[in-house]
Amino acid sequence: MTGAVSESIGLQQQTLTVSWSVGNLRLHFRLYDLPTLVYLGTWMVLIIFSWNRLPSPGFYLIFHLVFIGNIVLFALFPVHQPLAFFVRQFYLVLYVPLFFTALHYLIPAVHPCTIDQQLIELDLLLLGQHATVLTESITHPILTEFLQWCYTSFYFLPAVVAAVLYSRKQWKHLDYFITLVALGFYLSYIGYLMFPALGPRFFLAHLQQIPLKGVLAFESIQNTLNSLENIQWDAFPSGHTAIVLILFYYTYRYQRGLFKGIAPFGMALIFSTVYLRYHYFVDVIAGIFWAWFTIWLTNWLVKKLFPDWRMEPSGQSNG
Repeated sequence: MTGAVSESIGLQQQTLTVSWSVGNLRLHFRLYDLPTLVYLGTWMVLIIFSWNRLPSPGFYLIFHLVFIGNIVLFALFPVHQPLAFFVRQFYLVLYVPLFFTALHYLIPAVHPCTIDQQLIELDLLLLGQHATVLTESITHPILTEFLQWCYTSFYFLPAVVAAVLYSRKQWKHLDYFITLVALGFYLSYIGYLMFPALGPRFFLAHLQQIPLKGVLAFESIQNTLNSLENIQWDAFPSGHTAIVLILFYYTYRYQRGLFKGIAPFGMALIFSTVYLRYHYFVDVIAGIFWAWFTIWLTNWLVKKLFPDWRMEPSGQSNG
């Protein structure tokens, strides 16, 4: 047991861990736990204040409370085994999709209106035409197929970067990267709540003259994504744009080799958000701002909590 405890302490010292004492209890939170707890707590407050408008409000309150309880349990018990360390490191891979699914039910009840018309007017002001109509001039089944695959890579690109960091045992970098991505998702989700919008595929379908068609798996991929995500009020900001730009920031600055590998897919992914009619042009612009704010907030948090930790370019740091 002594050896296991020593190993646990060693791993903990190699991670971005914030320790707090509550009475006789000692809590060890990882950096990415903190924005997760704030996000869950925010939704719990919103659920309480929107109680009469929500379907099954008690369920959603308990839903968020259970996740908070799980994180506190993680913080209470130190990691002794590699499998437990792995679960501790990647539990958000399961949690974040569940948070997103809950938005399908929560946002229409908490903020039951859309700003699609305002976003459409902004696109017309900036471009003089609807962005999804403009892209019809280059619509082609091969391009559509390629961009649908790039759009789908959104679900895998962060995992690729995280897997590389895990394999290299760059634990502090991994904690930092997970925090960046997780906070990017949470801020996007709050954006969806503040600015509910369904997107051009619902509001501009009657203006599209050329249907999107692929050559292999386009329709099956699109149908699968639609069934998994349900109808989400998630157009503004473009979370896909924000997360990709966060990946660009991290990999270009700290893992240059990874950046060269993901950059072409990431650029195509951002373009695909408009081409495939998921987003308005202004959604992409907002995604750029959301990415910048996420990066700034994460770096501010790191400097406040870990002032002695230095991150050097190209993945070389003191941790």
